[in-house]
Order: sequence, then C-alpha cells, then structure tokens
Amino acid sequence: MDIKTKYSIGDLVYYQDCDEDKPWKCRVMSVSTWTVTLEDGKLHTCIYYELCHVYDNGEEKWLLSKYFEDKLKPIK
Repeated sequence: MDIKTKYSIGDLVYYQDCDEDKPWKCRVMSVSTWTVTLEDGKLHTCIYYELCHVYDNGEEKWLLSKYFEDKLKPIK
C-alpha cells in the first residue's frame, strides 16, 4: 500500500500545542503508520509523525509524543 503523507522527514512545521497563539517550530524526524480496526469493523491506516522542537538558538530536542497531520501546519 502506498501511503501519501503531507510532510516528509526534515520538513519544518509548526505544532499547534494547547495554545494556538504560540505554535512550536519543529522538524519532522520520522513518519510512521499503523493499522487499527475502528468501530465500523474496517481496518484504517493511521499516519503519525515524530518531531523535534527547534529552538530559536538552533538547538533541537526530540518530543516524546507522536503527532497527527491535523495538528501540524507548514512553515512558509
């Protein structure tokens, strides 16, 4: 199965944390998929991203959670 993703490894994105006025600047470090069975009984493929926070001084720190595309916005 060929999965299309909106972002690729190395892309810079904003992660919208709880405060939409202060998005985190992040770099996509990995893109993964897993398949789950939902209430409808069908298999669904989920895509998630692992990110690192990119600080203003250039330092990067891995974030420990996995994030879905709808929580990310491209940096233009």
